[in-house]
Amino acid sequence: MVDGALSIPLPGDGPPVEFVTIPEGPFLMGDVMGRSPEADTRPVHEVWLDAYRLAATPITNEQFAWFTRETAYMTTREQPGGGPPYWHQYAEPGRERYPVICVNWIDLAAFAAWAGCRLPTEAEWEKGARGGVERADYPWGDAEPGDHCNWRGAAAKPGVVALNGQGWGMTPVGSYSPNGHGLYDMSGNVWEWCSDAYSAAYYADSPARNPAGPLVDEHGSPAPIVTWDGSDHLDADPELYRSIRGGCWENNTFGIRCCERIYARAGSHRKPLVGGGRLAMSVDA
Repeated sequence: MVDGALSIPLPGDGPPVEFVTIPEGPFLMGDVMGRSPEADTRPVHEVWLDAYRLAATPITNEQFAWFTRETAYMTTREQPGGGPPYWHQYAEPGRERYPVICVNWIDLAAFAAWAGCRLPTEAEWEKGARGGVERADYPWGDAEPGDHCNWRGAAAKPGVVALNGQGWGMTPVGSYSPNGHGLYDMSGNVWEWCSDAYSAAYYADSPARNPAGPLVDEHGSPAPIVTWDGSDHLDADPELYRSIRGGCWENNTFGIRCCERIYARAGSHRKPLVGGGRLAMSVDA
């Protein structure tokens, strides 16, 4: 394990989740290389974060399957009004270490709260992704992606499960080298939902210390901060726009940068084969 690593079993003596402790301190957030045409990655700004823990990998099929067995939880796709594809279609035996897909913010928030965790804020996600590198586009530095992660142009895709006609798809978590914090798959493989509501203009006036997201989302809907203290995630509006980070197996080099931001409604059923998530914890949790 890397320094500050912690292994925590899921409730009911379930499979473990490996966490890495990200130390307190500042980092530069946004398009630090000045290459993005997207206004939502600017202005670059310094953010101070208290120490926190971030899961070393995205949530796996094994971990999510344990949750559903222990709680009888049904994803929003499995509930009335939903429909295929379903997460378990891609979680057959032998794929325990692949990232769970076909889940949205509502599903991952339920899993995180049950596990005694939460979803990371955008700032926590980006600081973790940068791996301690001051100015670079990617978690490994500023070299071209090559075979550093699972993206459309990678030649090496160990254990790939093809999800489109080109043979691109998901790979087992941890198939590529970790970044400087000991985190895997911060670029590529699956997009990762964050706790925050999304607003393109948020960086212009976000707090300098421990930002937790805007109070109004991109389309003007009220966005109360989810505290993850008890069950307030259950009150979250499924129509609210939430932030998503990291890029996925079908993205090009632009989409897998540390600063890249996209968003979708919390209860979205769009693009199910590319979305997953990662757990976070406060250090006093």
